[in-house]
Parts: sequence; C-alpha cells; structure tokens
Amino acid sequence: MLNNNLDWLFFPRKDRKRKKDGKSQLYLRFKENGTIAKTKSLGLYVHYNDWDSDKQRLRKDSEDVKINEILSAVETRLQKEYQQCVVDQDVHAERLVKVIDEEDETVTLISIFEDHNNRMSNQIGKNFTVSTHKKYKTTLNHVRSFLKEIGKKDVDVTKISTPFLYNFEEYLKNNGCSQNTASKYLTHLRKVVYIAIKKGHKKDNPFIDYNFTYEKKSPKFLTGNELQRIQQKEFDIERLGYIKDLFLFACETGLSFSDLMSLKEEDIQEDSDGDQFIYTHRIKTGNGFTVPLSKSAKQLIEKYESLPTLLPTISNQKMNAYLKEIADLCKITKKLTSHVARHTFATQMITKGVALETVKEMLGHSRMSSTEIYAKVTPIKIKKEMRQAGFM
Repeated sequence: MLNNNLDWLFFPRKDRKRKKDGKSQLYLRFKENGTIAKTKSLGLYVHYNDWDSDKQRLRKDSEDVKINEILSAVETRLQKEYQQCVVDQDVHAERLVKVIDEEDETVTLISIFEDHNNRMSNQIGKNFTVSTHKKYKTTLNHVRSFLKEIGKKDVDVTKISTPFLYNFEEYLKNNGCSQNTASKYLTHLRKVVYIAIKKGHKKDNPFIDYNFTYEKKSPKFLTGNELQRIQQKEFDIERLGYIKDLFLFACETGLSFSDLMSLKEEDIQEDSDGDQFIYTHRIKTGNGFTVPLSKSAKQLIEKYESLPTLLPTISNQKMNAYLKEIADLCKITKKLTSHVARHTFATQMITKGVALETVKEMLGHSRMSSTEIYAKVTPIKIKKEMRQAGFM
C-alpha cells in the first residue's frame, strides 16, 4: 500500500543525559500517518539548551555545531532513500531505518588495521615474527599521524582513494622517510585495504592506479681492510667486545640479526667428515639455509660456551648503536649495522669465486635476483678477473 504520509524528526532527550558533561542524547524519530513508528539513537550528545527545535539543528554558537554537518548528511541519505521508496511504491519507516543502520556498520581504516595487527600478534612465532608485527604497528602509527594532520581521527575504508595514497606517501617523505621506506609502509597499508576488499567492506581497489617507486641501492659491505681493522681492534668496554664478536660471526656466516639471535645449539650439525655447519630456517621467510662454520666462527661459539645461549643476546637497536661506536673507534666512515655483516659475507663469498647458486642457498634467499645484487657490487672480483684476463 502506497503511504506518503511519513516524516522524521531530530531531537535531544532531556531525560537522557551523560553524567560526565550533562549532554543529552540525540534521537531520530519516524512517524507514519501521525503515529510514532520508530525511534533511533544517533549516538550523538549535545547540550539541550543549544538545540533549536524549529530548525532541528544546534544553534551556531554551540560548541558542538559541527554535529549539524552529520545531521545534514543523515538527512540527505534519508531524502534520497525516501525518493526511491516513492518510486518503488514502498514507503515505510523500516526501510529508512535500515539506511541508517547500514551507515552505522561502516568499517573504518583504523579499526580494520587494529584488527589485522591484533590477529598478527596472536600468530607471532607461527606465521609472523615480532619484527614484522612491529613494522605493521609502526605503519599504523604513521597512518594515525597522517589522519591527524588532515584533521581526522579515522576514515571510512570506502573513502581510501588513490589521491589518499599519494598524499600519505608525501606525508611520510616530509616526515623523514626515504622513498623506499615510504613504499614499504604503503605495502603494509595495501595489505589492510585488500583485507577490506576481501571482506566486502570496500569495492574499488585504489592501489590499481598507484605506482610503487623504489630507488635501487647497492648493499653496503666492508672491504677486507675495513673488516681487518675491526678484527684487530681490542676493546676495553665489555659490551663493545660482545658486539664486535656478534658482528664478526655474522660476517663469517651471513646470518641476519633475527637469525643470529635465535641461533641454538641444535642448529649446529656435523657431517660424516666431522665438518660443522649451520642448518636452520630463516625467521623472516621460513626458507631453509646451510652455512659451513669457519674456524673463526667456531672459535667465537667456543668463547661463549659458558652462556645459557649460543652467543650473547641484545636488541637490534642497541647493537646498531654500539656498532656506530665501533665504526668511530676503527675509523670506518660507513654506517655499520647488523645487516652490513650479512652483505659483507655475501660479497666476500662472490669475490672468492663461490657460485651464485651456492651463495643463494647459504643466504636463504627465495629468488636468485636477491643474490645477484651482490655480484654487481664487488669491484675486487672485477679487478681479480681483469688481472686474470691480462688487462691489469
């Protein structure tokens, strides 16, 4: 039955006040043929005396005047749906209430990001590492800061557009992130947006028209002379001695920091010839890798046999801070980090003529392209080959 006699009203309830500020709760009431059909809370609170009953809006001098924009948006949705009801000859309050309810179920970017990070936290040690979880938490903090800068606490995930992504990238670079770091944070955001799409919270994919830009950088490694300076340097400060040994062990084995810290006695195996090697899986990727233990690496393990762990343990942040001290004391101008040791190992192996495929297996790389990078940054190898060819 066609029923055009339907209207609605915004109003605050004087008897529904919050204790903390005395504000009244705002409601939306629908009437059909003069009879109240539905009353719904809007989840908004205003000072009762600031309400203009005739205009169904807050007075302009109200501290909460911005709520008027929300009410106008609700009004627009109601009017649009009402017109469609008339076309469909199906005018009733239930249908309009449903429009408001659907809006209440809006999924925001922060909420879905938090849910993702919480799920990731519960899977640490199974499908994710502490390091990966920390990176996503950092990305979420950057998203929050970006939204704050543009005057928002959160944003409807359906509103994430390609311009939003480029603006976020610009924000990151303006706040100290390199191009590559900004792109990594955006890959984290992409995963969260894809989850929203997969769950049906978002239809379009803003990343289709977004181009990731990565600057190609050669991995930093130490030359033989620089490495020798560290090997020969004796430190009076015990903590620097620990860090020196950890760094040199990584240079001998190619272990990343997380793999270095998780190395256990059972990861050291011996073959039928009595030679020892590390056989385990990378924390980052789960890929297996095998690295023969050099004489120097064995001596470092023996040096710390009294410890409950195979080697001294420390946080990556502190290790990199102490490596800076070591670089200064050894007069090395390069920025030393735990990953420079891994790069140094790879570069040395290739320089000594170890096959790329073998180096790939020792590093636990998934793709050969990741290993080939080191072949392009070994001037010593080039020099050696040119001498063998009679050009030098």
